[in-house]
Amino acid sequence: MPPLLKPLPLSGIPRYSQKLRAALEEIAGDGTSVETHPAKLEAIAVAVRHNICVLPPPFDEPLEHFNCVMHAFGLVNQIDPPCSPVSGRFYVDTIFFASLIDQALLEPCAEAEGALVVWSSAGAAKHVGVVVSPGRASSKWGMGHLYEHDLHEVPTSYGDELTFYSAISTDDAKNYLSEYWTQGRAA
Repeated sequence: MPPLLKPLPLSGIPRYSQKLRAALEEIAGDGTSVETHPAKLEAIAVAVRHNICVLPPPFDEPLEHFNCVMHAFGLVNQIDPPCSPVSGRFYVDTIFFASLIDQALLEPCAEAEGALVVWSSAGAAKHVGVVVSPGRASSKWGMGHLYEHDLHEVPTSYGDELTFYSAISTDDAKNYLSEYWTQGRAA
């Protein structure tokens, strides 16, 4: 694995709130319809202030047709089918993302607009987004919505550490994915 910049602990970010993250975890994992999530976010804001905004899905793509890594690499509406018919898993996921880090195909960088941001736990990537402005990212939460949020405003299961990587082009991501499949790594 290439040398990384030291991960930034989420707890060091101003306005970090474990209470907010736990409430977001409840939404992300409660099994209710994603249509209820915006109203639940509004209810949470009464108890715990946050800056989370729901974004429209790119290309009007159904929410269940893409994940956080596909969003970060600009691969929404670019892979058909997006999931393996055998495993039901997305072809583009955090395991694929980690393989690009392991091969030094993604370069660590400082936080910057357009950079990829990775939330991790114990060195394992759990979630990926794109930095949209200082301290803010856009990311897709599981089968839920695409959100713009502060870096610390994510469910607890997404991890407690942040690292940043230089963005790659959608074409490069497609080529890396093709190589990944060819090498038999995708199920």
